[in-house]
Amino acid sequence: MSQEPNIRDDKKLPRFNRPTGDDPNQPKKGPRFSIYWIYAIIAALLIGFQFFGGALSGNMAKTNMLTFKSMVASGDVQKYLIIDNRKTVKVFIKKDSLPKYMDQLKKGITGKVNDEGPQMQFKITSGDAFQKKWGISTKTTRQ
Repeated sequence: MSQEPNIRDDKKLPRFNRPTGDDPNQPKKGPRFSIYWIYAIIAALLIGFQFFGGALSGNMAKTNMLTFKSMVASGDVQKYLIIDNRKTVKVFIKKDSLPKYMDQLKKGITGKVNDEGPQMQFKITSGDAFQKKWGISTKTTRQ
């Protein structure tokens, strides 16, 4: 009798010597992990951010200095924050004045405008210049 391995037994072994689950003593293994699942998840996240990115960023409509001046003159502004390091002013509109600007404001995922605010924002050259122009002496916010 020769000591050579039986060729038939080698052909019965599964690829990469993974157990097939035919033997009751060995548990059946699930499907192998594929890197393509990671690619699919990343693609789904990128597409989701593309669709819902505006809803997650605060729902602030862009405006300009002229519109802001007319809003202040008509008494529609509740308050505004100057964010100096981003050179931005965030505008909070009074709740009773929101219907006037409903066509300009952005709606969230639910289709409603954010009542708490800020509802609008606009860019400025610097916080100090904006304060001098408006004659205010409030502290600026950094975010």
